[in-house]
Amino acid sequence: MVVGEMIEERDLVIIGGGPGGYTAAIRAAQLGQKVTLIEKDVLGGVCLNKGCIPSKVWAYAARKKSEIPHMESLGFDLVESGLDLGKLLAYKDQVTTQLRKGVEALCSANQVEVIQGAATFTSDNKIGVENGHQFDIYQFKKAIIATGSTPVLPGGII
Repeated sequence: MVVGEMIEERDLVIIGGGPGGYTAAIRAAQLGQKVTLIEKDVLGGVCLNKGCIPSKVWAYAARKKSEIPHMESLGFDLVESGLDLGKLLAYKDQVTTQLRKGVEALCSANQVEVIQGAATFTSDNKIGVENGHQFDIYQFKKAIIATGSTPVLPGGII
């Protein structure tokens, strides 16, 4: 150990704040574990921020747009004016932000410590977390790696 090095101890560290990571963290904390959840980006993972939830917003908008001709046949006077992509993106951001705040609130309510940074194992029971110029070391009894997936968008898509 380097002189002056501070090592914080945890029962459990979890790398990855997506659905697998945050649910494991919350449940472990409910069972009395001292839990630290490490996420290099934002809580919710790919599903909440870039995959499942945004795709549901796109699908919902497409479904509503497809209903316009039927509404006109029912007597509604609708003028098809196209789609304001900026508003749709803003709506998607609003939905994902609200859900992410819900995850953050659940973690907080269950005393899950959430740390933003990139995690690296430094030994079989220590992990380093880098966030900018800061590097902190945590000693743990158990670890879960829940790093999930990485989205890949084909060319020509927003």
